[in-house]
Amino acid sequence: MAGNNPFIGFYGCHLKGSFGGVLLATIGLDWNNGLFLIAFDIAEMKCKKSWIFFFEHLSNMVGCFSHDRPWTFMSDRQKGLMETINEVIPHAIHRKCVRHIYAKFKHQFAGASLKKYLR
Repeated sequence: MAGNNPFIGFYGCHLKGSFGGVLLATIGLDWNNGLFLIAFDIAEMKCKKSWIFFFEHLSNMVGCFSHDRPWTFMSDRQKGLMETINEVIPHAIHRKCVRHIYAKFKHQFAGASLKKYLR
């Protein structure tokens, strides 16, 4: 697996309750294909400004994102996330989570005839 690019997944979800806000989380993939938490942040809202703050601190924590081995980032299509990745880490590879693509596909094309192509 020495040839694989480093992988990081990003996720953001709204926090319910009296304080509100959003939880921004980052997970990594280890050499045994196990997931582990890298970092998390609680922000006021999911927006480009929050993601930039998160990426800058993440970069300081894990070290510089190398041009030699581009990092692969996976997300669930959060608003502002893709633009932020391109701005802060322009050489990164960005992938989208198929689960979220499938959910949108299923909603837009509600017939069984097209569902078989995403299984």
